[in-house]
Amino acid sequence: MSPGRVPGILRLLMVGVALLTVAGLSVAPLFVHTTLPRGDDVGEHVQFVQDFSAGLREGLLYPRWLTHANLGYGAPAFIFYPPLATALVASLHAAGLDLFAAFRAGLFFLTLAAAAGAGLLGARRAGKPTASAAILTATFWVLLPYHAVDLFSRFALAEAATFVFLPLLFLALDRRPQPHLAGTAAAFAGLALSHLPTAFLSAWIALAWVLPRGRRGVGIVALALLLGVGCAAAYVGPAVLERPLVHADWLEGNPIYRFDAHYLFFPSHVQVSGDPVHPDFSGRLNNPTLGWIRLLVPLTLGLAAMAWFCRLTMRRPDAPMDPLHRYMALALGATLGMTRLADPLWRWVPGFASVAFPWRLSLFLTLATALLMAAAVTDLWRRPFRRLALVVGMGALVLVLGISLRIAGSVDWDTFTLAHTETPVVRLRVSGALMPRSNPDMRGFRRRRPARQAVLTNSRGEAVGVVYPLEIGNQRRTYRVVVPAATEAVLSVPQFDYPGWSVHIDGVLTPHARRPPLGTLAVAVPPGEHEVVLSFGNTPQRTMAALVSGASLSLLLALTLLGRGRTMGARRSV
Repeated sequence: MSPGRVPGILRLLMVGVALLTVAGLSVAPLFVHTTLPRGDDVGEHVQFVQDFSAGLREGLLYPRWLTHANLGYGAPAFIFYPPLATALVASLHAAGLDLFAAFRAGLFFLTLAAAAGAGLLGARRAGKPTASAAILTATFWVLLPYHAVDLFSRFALAEAATFVFLPLLFLALDRRPQPHLAGTAAAFAGLALSHLPTAFLSAWIALAWVLPRGRRGVGIVALALLLGVGCAAAYVGPAVLERPLVHADWLEGNPIYRFDAHYLFFPSHVQVSGDPVHPDFSGRLNNPTLGWIRLLVPLTLGLAAMAWFCRLTMRRPDAPMDPLHRYMALALGATLGMTRLADPLWRWVPGFASVAFPWRLSLFLTLATALLMAAAVTDLWRRPFRRLALVVGMGALVLVLGISLRIAGSVDWDTFTLAHTETPVVRLRVSGALMPRSNPDMRGFRRRRPARQAVLTNSRGEAVGVVYPLEIGNQRRTYRVVVPAATEAVLSVPQFDYPGWSVHIDGVLTPHARRPPLGTLAVAVPPGEHEVVLSFGNTPQRTMAALVSGASLSLLLALTLLGRGRTMGARRSV
């Protein structure tokens, strides 16, 4: 080993240790407690991971059907819900970790990857790449309080994954002289597989970000976004095309999810009555998550403004324009987008209303603030202001870490135990927006009893014969059915009918029907003893979407290898 390489290796080790440390600090409350925080979405994600991991154990590569959802009648959850973060946690659970340990490990890995991506972006934005810029950017990115809101107050597993890909997206966008096509496509595909609303916002911001590059820059990014959608088509295609098959109208028409009810200041009043999932309510929404966000957005913007002002005062008159000015503009734009001043944008631009929560823009504000704070502290340290750099950097870190820990401490950690995860309120959780339209009675559904076993009935609705369950899996059910002689019997299975279900009797594909009033699976069985197999699989649309993903990933890989080849060739020529 040459002596010149030792400092580089030591620097790499130092950065690695720092990233592990800040990631550990960010998720430390998860490891201190033996339970999970009772965040807004914890029940949903626990249910998702339980059934997804069961599907993985059964040998399914991409389980789409949750057999226990909706009181045990099932839901096509992962046709519509992004799979990436859930697949990570479910894989750890299927590999042998207990449920809560899988969540802790998965969130730690996501936070570590987020810190690494932010470190790469921070080093690039510092002009001359330095370990200090990388470490500081990563530290602020995962310790600024919005990350704690997502982890603990909301327990938003899907959005925790977006922290990994957003820095990588801006890393690709900021490449000179033009954005990196393959990098932008890969980062956007990751965002789409993590959380569609964030991916939607990122697409608009990415296009606006490269407007100064002219038509070529905008064209590259537009092409990259299309390629990213293609890579994620196995999920995005069915999620878009099959949306009319579930009760998505309940979510879209629910006043609780209206964008104007979630503005930071002067939100609209909400009137909820007779909702199948939420209790009756009248007034302005004011839950702990919204309270924290309304406090944190001005604080985060204040830190960004302070850092920007520091860089502005230290700038030499003859220096070129600071590229981080654009990140200050991003911070201001994201903040304004969360207020009623941006109402025309949310109301009239297609697709924005479906994002539901304007405060999702806090993610972009947080990234801009992390970069600005890291750059300001690094610049102060390089000049004769090292003590000031220490005061500013340490003061800001103590402030954000203290608030993040306060957010974690304000959440209920006592009631969501492992035993609670097996209770019907969690295991059989009703997912309103993921209920198939085969069940027309959505509003009265929650008052029903949980699903029972499959039964055989005659034409008068009387129970006949015997049903022996042989296999009850996530997407496959096998029964041995005995039907008395000279009896017309129908096997009723307590799972909602949905495209993708097929029935085989003694190995022969058999048409099935919907049993009213819930639209569950039903199939006529002839007299005698038979084996009935119900399985949930792909439709032609889902198969086509998977093929598009495969082709797009092949193209992305080819572009990546081509780009590396050109870079290596250019280096040799120098």
